[in-house]
Amino acid sequence: MAIRLNLKAKLYVAAAGAFAAVLMMTAVSLYGNKSAHDALTRVFEGNVKPLLAAQEIDSLLKEVRFRIAGVLLDQLPAVGSKNHLAEVRGKLPGLWGEYKSHAMASTPESREILTRLEQGLARLPPLFDRLDKAYGAGDKKSLQEILEDEWPSIHAQVVKPLSQLLPQEAADVKRTYEESATLGQRLDVIALALSGVSALLMLVCTVLMVRSITGSVNALDRAMSELARGNLAARAAVRCPRFRRNRKSSPGQPWCCPAKRAPRASKPVRRSTASWRSARRWSS
Repeated sequence: MAIRLNLKAKLYVAAAGAFAAVLMMTAVSLYGNKSAHDALTRVFEGNVKPLLAAQEIDSLLKEVRFRIAGVLLDQLPAVGSKNHLAEVRGKLPGLWGEYKSHAMASTPESREILTRLEQGLARLPPLFDRLDKAYGAGDKKSLQEILEDEWPSIHAQVVKPLSQLLPQEAADVKRTYEESATLGQRLDVIALALSGVSALLMLVCTVLMVRSITGSVNALDRAMSELARGNLAARAAVRCPRFRRNRKSSPGQPWCCPAKRAPRASKPVRRSTASWRSARRWSS
């Protein structure tokens, strides 16, 4: 059985619908913002930080090699190169630890590269010890042996794997971006659907309220017009704000209040009205 609501109830329903629509749109917006923030955090923590650490390690090792060659060619002082080596030895463990703590290594290839890189870095402390002694003693022969015989293997096991990890990090960033973009498109579709449904519901509620108001007003207007014409038996068929059938209403008006006649006019009023109508007939 259909349920008819009065104007107050319709206003409450419309307000509740608008509030629910606002809540849903807010939830979608908050979820979208959180997803974007999580994606940016994942890129920064899992890709940008390791990338910066890898670039710093690569730069430091290349600088060490450059200084070995500079000392051999008498272009750089051994003391300055020794101090630089001490700085490198102090920075490398922290940079490698930062890289390992943030690197995602999402593919077997990247995990293999990390294994080779770790093995190569394990060879650096003994090499740096000999290099430090060669700087202190001014032993160019040892420096040349390190540069020509041992550094190529360090380049193959450390510097080259670092350069191979950079494309892997770029691919991880691209994958994260594509996932975030796909999720954003889905949320846009959901937001548009919610907006369309909310607008349609608000339109339906508005039409129903306008019809309810105008229908009652028009019924009262017609009844008042009939009363003004002297029809004291005029009825105003106004919808009754109840949720069940009125037992006293007629079968043809299941959702209307019982039609009530206007109270019968007093005898003087009826006589005056009859005299006025009779006089009007004779005059015409």
